[in-house]
Parts: sequence; C-alpha cells; structure tokens
Amino acid sequence: MKRIIKKILTEGFNDRISREDYLNKILGYLVEDTIIDFKENEILFPFYHIPLPPSSSTNFPYPSSPFSEYCRDNYGLTENEIDYVWKEYRNIINEKMENSNSINESMGRKSDYLNNIVGYIVDDTIIDFDVNQIRFPFYSQLYPLLVPRLSPTTSFSEYCRDNYGLTDEEIDYVWKEYRIIINEKISRFT
Repeated sequence: MKRIIKKILTEGFNDRISREDYLNKILGYLVEDTIIDFKENEILFPFYHIPLPPSSSTNFPYPSSPFSEYCRDNYGLTENEIDYVWKEYRNIINEKMENSNSINESMGRKSDYLNNIVGYIVDDTIIDFDVNQIRFPFYSQLYPLLVPRLSPTTSFSEYCRDNYGLTDEEIDYVWKEYRIIINEKISRFT
C-alpha cells in the first residue's frame, strides 16, 4: 500500500473521506514537506532531490515531470488530480515566498503573513466530531477532542520554525490566533 494512502487510512477517517478531501490532504502533506529556507534562499521540494532557488520553483503553469511522477508514484493520482493539486500547491508556495520577501517591510504585511500561516495550520487541523478526536498537523497521532494547551508545545514551535521560518515571537502570535480559532470550532459543536 502506498505510504500516503496508508497514513490517511490509519487516521480513522477512511469511511468518511471524499476524493476532494483526499486531494486536499495530499496537498497538505506536499506543503508540509516543502522546506523554504529563507536564509539560504532555496527551496527543498519533496519531489526534487536538490535545493532550488525560489525563482525557478513554482512559476510554471503546468506541473513539472518530477512533481507529476511523485504524485503518481506516491499517491496514485490521475493527470486531472495532479493538475488540481499542482495549481493549489503552486499558489500556496508562491504566496509563502511572496510574503516572506516582504515580511520585514512593514508590520501590516507581517501580520498578513502570520495570519496566512494561522489559516494554513487551521486548515491542516482535522476535527472529527463523530469520534471526538482531533489531529494537529504538528503531531503524528490523534488526540481526544480537548482544548489545546495554554502555551505552544515544542512540536508546535518546531513545526512553525521548520515549515515557516518563524521566530519565537512570531510563533507566540501564531499560537494565540490558532488556539482562538480551534477553541471556537470546538465550542460550536460541544
């Protein structure tokens, strides 16, 4: 069984997952596995084995051969599904790079950038009210549906540093905003 299919099936959502949800999970894994190193000015893609400069990364309108092969081999996607995932992936990565280039220009842009990160992490958090469980993108297992802790965990901090290059101050801001949104989602259904 392919790695991603096995991972998705072991999450406990296998009976309720739609094809669109499946593609969005794959998209989330691709984004999560993409490392944008702002200091070295390079991107490490999960489907390409050497770092590339941001200028040659995701500006193509169609998926590259390595991207298509990676999606086909690891996730069993069709060409139409690959096109969908590529367009969404390209938009997310380009937005991250655009916002990172100007993160120090002004506080307004910085706040927008951090709020976008909050949105990505919220989108990658799976709350299953049927079984009262939650899967955080910064943990590898399911947890009982409880309110997140009052301070960011080491896993959350590492996730934010590794995936978004955030400082401790930025991580605190993202955690507070993330926690508010997740608490609101949980409280609406409990």
